[in-house]
Amino acid sequence: MTLLRRRGSAPAARPRDDLSERLAALERALLAGGDRLDTGAAARAAQVVRRGRERSAMSRPASGGAASTVVALAGATGSGKSSLLNAFVGEDVAVAGVRRPTTSSPTAVIWGEEPAALLDWLDVRSRHRADATRGSGDVSAEDLEGLVLLDLPDHDSTDLGNALQVDRMVELVDLMVWVVDPQKYADGALHERYLQRLTGHQDLLLVVLNQVDTLDAASADACERDLRSLLAADGLPRVDVVRTSARTGEGVGELRRAVAQAVSATSAATRRTEADVEVAAGDLAASLGADEQDVSARGADALVDALCVAAGVPTVLDAVRRSELRTGRQMTGWPAVTWIGRWRRDPLARLRVLGRVSGSARRGRGGGPPSIEAAADASRARLVRSSLTGPSPTERARVATAARSVASGAAAGLPQRWSDAVRASVAPAGQDVGGEVADALDQALVGVRLEAAPPWWQRGALWVQRAVAAVGLAALLWTLAWAGALWLALPFPAPVRVGRDPFDLPLPWVALAAAVALGVLLALLLRPLVTSRARRRTADVREDLRARVARVAAATLLEPLTRVLDDHREARLAVAQASGRAVGR
Repeated sequence: MTLLRRRGSAPAARPRDDLSERLAALERALLAGGDRLDTGAAARAAQVVRRGRERSAMSRPASGGAASTVVALAGATGSGKSSLLNAFVGEDVAVAGVRRPTTSSPTAVIWGEEPAALLDWLDVRSRHRADATRGSGDVSAEDLEGLVLLDLPDHDSTDLGNALQVDRMVELVDLMVWVVDPQKYADGALHERYLQRLTGHQDLLLVVLNQVDTLDAASADACERDLRSLLAADGLPRVDVVRTSARTGEGVGELRRAVAQAVSATSAATRRTEADVEVAAGDLAASLGADEQDVSARGADALVDALCVAAGVPTVLDAVRRSELRTGRQMTGWPAVTWIGRWRRDPLARLRVLGRVSGSARRGRGGGPPSIEAAADASRARLVRSSLTGPSPTERARVATAARSVASGAAAGLPQRWSDAVRASVAPAGQDVGGEVADALDQALVGVRLEAAPPWWQRGALWVQRAVAAVGLAALLWTLAWAGALWLALPFPAPVRVGRDPFDLPLPWVALAAAVALGVLLALLLRPLVTSRARRRTADVREDLRARVARVAAATLLEPLTRVLDDHREARLAVAQASGRAVGR
């Protein structure tokens, strides 16, 4: 007979350190899950953790003797439980009879040193030391060293206190021996109230069919078969059944050997706690989902888009684009035309950018396009918090809708309490886009670099345009001076002429026309490059702004949601570890 393991298998007992780790994992699951776990399952799991640690500390007597194994005999009135106890011990310990006032509280029979702390923890006051000289067959008192055998009150007693004593001991002892008789082995109170609730502990259960001396062999076999079928229906197909007779001694030796095996295994207490942990972990697992959703793949991009609109990012990007176009055209355009654009205000200046240099410094000391130094200073520009209007009600609604969409995606597949917690985690922030979230967006945009130094080709085009403009201006001034001298009939050197008659023209006129044509042509040729740079620059700023807004979204809206998912993951992995399953991320 194998009591602590299934027939045909011999699993190695888990070390005590492993049990401690599983208890710690169960406690972590409770801490991570909190009130999002089923209340009843969490309360039972907390009790298992407390009881397991207390039982582990009391498993060995103070003197360091054999570890104690607590075995309880439980049964209904008239099942012959007390007589079977006396036959097991070899002396009269319990008073047998239909009415037994001596078993209104548990009685302990102890082999070896008395584990006083353990018995106090069990609240067993009646204690009896077994006679070490008594044995039975091949089982001696030494084989039972460390055994604490409890005689429990009748579980069907009319005294409610007796039934409560049995209920309490079922939760505490290492091995339960249920004693039944041929008349009451199918009693519904036994099967529904106790056996059916111990399916997770069937390797720590033993059923004794007592009083078989009242049956003939065929009836006894039929009775045992029926009992086994009832146990299988209860979900206990592995529970062993021993046939005994306290009056004739039949089967008592087999019962002693089964109990001695439990004692010699020295793992009954550990297995009992492990079974409790597995059952508690299974109950908690019903409050957890199989996995967590990836928030980034569940609408986070839509949330960032909505926050970008609420933060005024499109307005900033439009100003960056128009400012870049304005600067590029001023540096590459024909100076006679671009000077008019300098009187228009820079679009970024309209956003009241903090740390911007003065207009003259940005355009250069001579009032022209910005110098390299001015552009370097401008690269330190920062957006003033008050430069943009706050989000409109429509934009707030879009953010709230996107946040709820992210929460719904993250809550998919989670039990109701966790799903509610995920949705509640983003609800306050989603409604506060005009408050703390808006402030966080403003702070995030403060450090954005909105301006950049002009590229080399724009700076080169600026000097070419200046040189061409200087040539054209000199030609224009010479022409005006020549015309004035002719009008005033003053002597003036004749201009050099270029070309052949009749198309020979004064050189200043040719230089002026060439300067104008070259300046306009250069501006037209570089205009697509200016537009392309404006697009690239706007894209760079968009990427920077979006990254900053994404960090705000993660910190203000997604971080609370992520914390809930992290708690769920921690609880799920801890439950898996507590139940002995392989743990994966």
